[in-house]
Amino acid sequence: MTTTAAVDKREMDSRNQIICSAAHVAVGAACIALLGRIRVDGSWKSGGPRDICYEGCCISWSANATFQIENLYNDAQRCCNACLNVSGGVSCEAYNVSLQGTIVNQCLSNRPNGCA
Repeated sequence: MTTTAAVDKREMDSRNQIICSAAHVAVGAACIALLGRIRVDGSWKSGGPRDICYEGCCISWSANATFQIENLYNDAQRCCNACLNVSGGVSCEAYNVSLQGTIVNQCLSNRPNGCA
């Protein structure tokens, strides 16, 4: 799907909202590789830094939380599905994501501090 700087694509469901962006676009292939790395990563993350990056694609979140890395997967995948553009890039923010009880905003972009 394509987005422009002036218009965001919005997807709603009962859990949260995803906003696609034309800013800070990451290479979709790098994000797909990052998703593959975190999908079954049961290791725990706590405190900062609040990002995980791979080859220029970063998942970041808005507040400190203690959670298993694999908990980032579902909303990052939803972002890719909703926001991957025809040029193969992706940038988005998912709102009201629960990371094992802590509610955060979660971003997928080319920068580690996108949801800081």
